Amino acid sequence: ERYTTEQIVWARAASHFVFVLALFVPAVGVAVVRTTTLKWQVIRSMVHLMSMLFFFTGVKYLPLAKAASISFTAPFFVALLAWPMLGERLTLNRFIAIIVAFLGVLVIIRPGTDVFQWASLYMLGSAICYALYQILTRKVAGYDSAETTAVYSALVGTVIMSVVAPFAWTPIASWTDAGLLFSLGIIGGTAHYFVARAMTYAEASII
Repeated sequence: ERYTTEQIVWARAASHFVFVLALFVPAVGVAVVRTTTLKWQVIRSMVHLMSMLFFFTGVKYLPLAKAASISFTAPFFVALLAWPMLGERLTLNRFIAIIVAFLGVLVIIRPGTDVFQWASLYMLGSAICYALYQILTRKVAGYDSAETTAVYSALVGTVIMSVVAPFAWTPIASWTDAGLLFSLGIIGGTAHYFVARAMTYAEASII
């Protein structure tokens, strides 16, 4: 409520980027930024940035429970996209799960009714972008280490939002707020590392 979306996304991306660099560079060295799939890593990072922008915009206008419920539809889109993008087989059980998830989306969003909120579309956009992000994470998992992938997750967001955020900056009110903003990157960076590791062991649609 106190800060702009641009500022929050910058804090999320930049603290993530700094945190994973501090975590992995001492052990791996500069090799952590070496990638054999630079194009896909950059595209991954751009999609992740879009997901964050949609999410932090939508959550300003929706109750957290509803926002989270819509964002949890990302696995539905992963299962749907894993077949054409990764060649992962779509089994009957997964197809049924997709249908159930889609019905769940309609129940939550309720398009065409008086309770429909346009901000729900931000959360839906975030879920779709995050699904693409996971698909691309699986795509690079066979080429780059999880450490490298975790670093690149926030690279584009850090660069772009470092340019954008100063024009939408609100003074940080307290050290508590600063700590909360920085914690977004620590929690997010750790989570994205776990996702990158998981994607090296199993298909995206299963994960």
